[in-house]
Amino acid sequence: VSIKLKGRPWRDIHAQLSALEQVIPKSVHLDIDFNSMLVDAGTAIPVLQELLSYENVSIYETPIPQGDVTETGRFGTTCHGRWLCTTALLPS
Repeated sequence: VSIKLKGRPWRDIHAQLSALEQVIPKSVHLDIDFNSMLVDAGTAIPVLQELLSYENVSIYETPIPQGDVTETGRFGTTCHGRWLCTTALLPS
């Protein structure tokens, strides 16, 4: 089972995840879709690293704009076993 959350700057993602992890089993996976709201890797990496403390989080979806190949490459091993879903499009 998977639940998709929308990571937004006007919502406290830590409060949401803390509340969820108190009531859902460990088998439930959480997908956090940021829709590029973390802007760039320099902003996103510290946020994603903080979220590693939540066991149910399985996927970080589109933390930064999908077409930014250079910034996407900066993530490296930041996600430590969590899926990082983004589409880095190369110019045609």
